[in-house]
Amino acid sequence: AATGEPIARVRLRKGDTAARLRESLLVQMGQEELALHFVFQFAILEDDVTLETAGVTHGDVVFLVRSPLQQLSAPLGGSVRIWQPQNGDAKTTLVAQLDGKVRSAAFAPDGLALLTVSAEGEAEVWDVATGMALCRLVRPGGARVLPGATFSPAAGLQIVGTADDTTAAVWCSRTGECLQSFTGHGDNVRAACFSPSEGLVATASRDWQARLWDVSTGKCVKALIGHTDALSSASFAPSGRWLATAA
Repeated sequence: AATGEPIARVRLRKGDTAARLRESLLVQMGQEELALHFVFQFAILEDDVTLETAGVTHGDVVFLVRSPLQQLSAPLGGSVRIWQPQNGDAKTTLVAQLDGKVRSAAFAPDGLALLTVSAEGEAEVWDVATGMALCRLVRPGGARVLPGATFSPAAGLQIVGTADDTTAAVWCSRTGECLQSFTGHGDNVRAACFSPSEGLVATASRDWQARLWDVSTGKCVKALIGHTDALSSASFAPSGRWLATAA
């Protein structure tokens, strides 16, 4: 779905389910360590839904979202383990050479890179296959990066996160360079996320406000006021038309 390039063509009956479609594609692709999700007309196809029920007919295009079939564990001990849920084995253990214990970890969309944030506010990007450090995020003004930083949703070329100085920021995931800072909240920013188009960043703050920011300019385009307590999270709907916030 990120590139729009055809991945495969499969022959199925109208009574076949999304789970059957997944099996057929995995056989063609020769890959087992992927989680596949199908999107048709802006809706995710559940495993037990048949193609006929979903309205898929001959010649229709069904978009595919791929993610690595892996799970993370980040105990407070300076390391991150990547697990294979099929057999419970730890495929890779990354020893995070940071200035403290690991507080959060997140995969890039393609599963090839991993972002960790330590208790001391150091954020680093790792090569999943080799365990080598790729870059460390440059902290704006020396502020600590807070846990919960994530990659951009499409290609993972950027990272969004928050700092302990009431700001949020976007970094280059290849170099660690800070590309944009978002300043304007009156208290610490608890969460930040990209819109699906990656043109906007939403932030949720302890100042009871959520804000929308233009990634290219760093300017606030909308302050969302209405909560009566400190906010803790924000998340866009897949369409990008809706934003959910929670206190």
